[in-house]
Amino acid sequence: MKTIKCALALVLCLGLLLGNCGALADSFSARQVANCNEYVNLREEPDSKSRSLDRVYIGEVVMARRYNSSFSYCCYNGQYGFIRSEYLTSRIEPWSEGTFYVTNCNEYISLRKMPERGAEVRAKIPLGETLDAIYYHDGGDTSGKYVYVKYNGKYGFVLWDYLSVTGRKPSKAMSARQIARCDEYVNLREAPNSRSDSLERVYIGEVVMATPYDNTFSYCCYNGKFGYIMSEYLTSKIEPWSEGTFYVTNCNEYISLRRMPVKGSEVLAKIPLGATLDKIYYHDGGYKGDTFVYVKYNGKYGFVLWDYLAARYYPGGQ
Repeated sequence: MKTIKCALALVLCLGLLLGNCGALADSFSARQVANCNEYVNLREEPDSKSRSLDRVYIGEVVMARRYNSSFSYCCYNGQYGFIRSEYLTSRIEPWSEGTFYVTNCNEYISLRKMPERGAEVRAKIPLGETLDAIYYHDGGDTSGKYVYVKYNGKYGFVLWDYLSVTGRKPSKAMSARQIARCDEYVNLREAPNSRSDSLERVYIGEVVMATPYDNTFSYCCYNGKFGYIMSEYLTSKIEPWSEGTFYVTNCNEYISLRRMPVKGSEVLAKIPLGATLDKIYYHDGGYKGDTFVYVKYNGKYGFVLWDYLAARYYPGGQ
C-alpha cells in the first residue's frame, strides 16, 4: 500500500513540475525595462522579497517570458531570474545619441540571440561597422555588459566593451605597417590624442596591423593590444630587419602563423619545427620575449611568437 501511495505522490509531483515547465516553455522575447524610477531587481525567485541577483536599469533590454500573472522569467547579462512584468514593455525604443561603431576586436564581434556567452550567433559584425540602433541605460557603468542592438535588420546582443561612440569610422580592413621615421620608438596610445596614455612602446622596425582613423592617427593592433599611432610613423614599405636565417624551435610539432598579432587570431599556416623563415621583420635590439613578430613563410605573411624562433637550430636539443 505504501508503494502505491509513493507512486501516486511521485506522479502528482511530476505533473506539477511538468505543468510549471509548460508555463516556462514559451519562447523568450525582447523586453525593455520601463515604468520605473531608475531600476528594477532581477530576483532569484518570483517573489518581491526574494534576493536580488542584479539591478536592471530603465532602458536596458532583457530576454523574457511570462511566468505567472505578476512575474516574467528573464535573462540579463548571463543571469536568469524574475522581474515583475509591469516593468517590462515590448515597445523597445533606442536610448543612444550619435553613432556607435564596432572596435577593440580582431576581425568581428558576435551578435547573439541571448545576452550570455555561448548563445546562438545571429550575425558577425565586422570591425568598424556601424550599428543601426542601440538600446541601453545611458548612465552608469556598462563595462562588461551585453547591450541590445540592431544590425542589418537583425536584433541581438553584443558586449558593450566592443562599441565606441567616436565620431569617425575606422576602415574595416587592417593591413600591415612598419614603424619608421622615428628616433627609437613610437607610443601606442589609448586614444587618438598625443597626450593620451601610452599603452605600449613600439620600436622602429616592428610591424603592426593598422587602419586609418583620421588625418593624424591610425587605429592599430600590436602584440594583443589595440590603440592609436600617428600615421606619419607608419609605412607600407616593409623591409626585413633580420641578419641570417631564423628557425622554428621550442615547440612540439609546429607553430601558428597568425593573421593578427593576437593569440587566438586566424591561423594562416602551420610552420613545422625546424622550418626556416624566408624573412623576419622586427626591432633588432633587445630581447623580445613573449612578443609577436612579422614573418614570411612559404609566400604568406603573418605573425608568430618570438619565443619560438632561434638563429640556430639543434635537432634533438643542444
